[in-house]
This record gives sequence, structure tokens and C-alpha cells, in this order.
Amino acid sequence: MLENLAPKRPQNIDVATLGRDAMAGTISAIVNIAYCISFSALFQGSIAAGFPLGLAALIMGTMVTGVVVSLTTTLVPADAGPDTPAVAVMSVLATTVAAGLAAKGADTETMIINVMVAITVSTFLTGASCSDLAGSSSVNGCASYRSP
Repeated sequence: MLENLAPKRPQNIDVATLGRDAMAGTISAIVNIAYCISFSALFQGSIAAGFPLGLAALIMGTMVTGVVVSLTTTLVPADAGPDTPAVAVMSVLATTVAAGLAAKGADTETMIINVMVAITVSTFLTGASCSDLAGSSSVNGCASYRSP
């Protein structure tokens, strides 16, 4: 992993390049924050009180993912953040966990914590499986890029 941390741009960066990169980073951040806000809407119904925690977790996860991808990718213009198809799966996961706990009489805080744990575990397992598959071509939606 550390071998990919080699500089990807020349050492003499001019003002125009720096300006373009800053503008691209700003636009990417705005888009990713908008995605996070819309994705945190999966905290609805009995777990609506978890919206602030869900939003904070999504933004933090997006920041960590963005830093890791920007430091390790061989595809310089790569961007990382939440993905739209994941919302449907996460929404079903959140609803299933919350409904199961509500049926057992759990309080709202317990439901929110368990939904967050379920989302975290599923995200970790997805990332781990994509890391294992990165040596192959695109499998199960996990694509890799290797520079020639």
C-alpha cells in the first residue's frame, strides 16, 4: 500500500494547476456533502432522531475514504465518496434492523446504535471484499485500476 504514495505530479506546480486542483476539490467536496445529506435521510420513522449521528458518520466516512483514495490511487483524478446504489441497500438494512428491534420493544437510542453498527459492519465487509477482489477485474461492482 505504501508504494503507491509516490508523488503523482511534477514538483514544480504552477498557479494555474493549483487553482484547477483546488476548484475540482471544492466541487467534489460539495457534491459529496450533498450526497451525505441525502443519504442520511435513511434515518426516518422510528429512528429519525439518529439523523445528526448518521450525517456526522457519513461525512466522516467520506472524508477518511477520500484521503485514503487520494493517497493510494494510481488514477490521479479519482474521487471517492458515497455511491447512490448503496442507499437502497442501506435503507433496507436500517429498516429491517429498526423494525426487528422495535418489535422487541427496544428504545429509540438502542435502535439507532444498532442501525449504525449494522451499517458500519456491512460497509467494512464490502470494503474488505472489494480489497480482496482488487487484483482481478471488476467483480460484484468493485472495480480496480492498475496503471500500465
